[in-house]
Amino acid sequence: MKKISIIICVGLLIIGGTVNAQESKPAKTQFMVRGYGHAGMDYLKTEQGKDVSYIGSAFAPIFLFKQGNRFMFETELEFELQDNQLEIGLEYANLMYVLNKYVTVRAGKFLLPFGTFMERLHPAWINRLSTRPLGFGHDGISPASGIGIELRGAAPIGSTTINYSIYTTNGPRLKDGSIEPEEAGMLNFENYTDNNNNKAVGGRIGYLPLSNSSMELGVSYYTGKVGDKESIYEDVSANLWAYDFSYVKQISALKGVVDIKAQYNQTSVSDAYYLAAE
Repeated sequence: MKKISIIICVGLLIIGGTVNAQESKPAKTQFMVRGYGHAGMDYLKTEQGKDVSYIGSAFAPIFLFKQGNRFMFETELEFELQDNQLEIGLEYANLMYVLNKYVTVRAGKFLLPFGTFMERLHPAWINRLSTRPLGFGHDGISPASGIGIELRGAAPIGSTTINYSIYTTNGPRLKDGSIEPEEAGMLNFENYTDNNNNKAVGGRIGYLPLSNSSMELGVSYYTGKVGDKESIYEDVSANLWAYDFSYVKQISALKGVVDIKAQYNQTSVSDAYYLAAE
């Protein structure tokens, strides 16, 4: 079976703000609307023949609000047509406060910096492939977003730079197989209401060894208990690792840019016994 998908993506940018009428200068409050939309076509070749179908479109507006130089708010909505049904989702919504030039606090629902794909590369106008990489999306082994609080920032070390993120969230939920037996032992990362008293803890450290910041090496870790409180799985825990690499270089001979991205994910769930489906 051979499948080819074509995706067309369009971006949106609207900038606004309040103006001081007396001095005719921008005030401290700024507002921006960004976003993107996409539509496409699937070409599926099977043993029975060819199947060509236009696939549902999607629109994702992004709202950004800034008050002064320290307080910011961002949110992204998703309107997507799937299986002839309109699905509306909240990709993220969080507050940010800049403590100093090295530390920023973020709270709410945010894209997790577990590796770099979900936080930096997943939108359709950035990820030009027709699908997400293996391990992301439905039944994936990597988290996309979480509800919690985070400290993040960056600092120079000589001619090099490091960036960091430390966060705590409600954490993923263990699938015990009661609803979908074939998924027993897998994780549900859309755990918006904590199912136990344990909070997951994670972080990422990125290192840019070159003075022009063209290369970045990163390592991420995310851990916590995932079983429901007062269940036989309440002590089941999960440990997740990710390693990422990025290299961007302008090549004059090619009259273009070489952009290499890579990420390796690993998920480990502690042993447990699950009831087999009848």
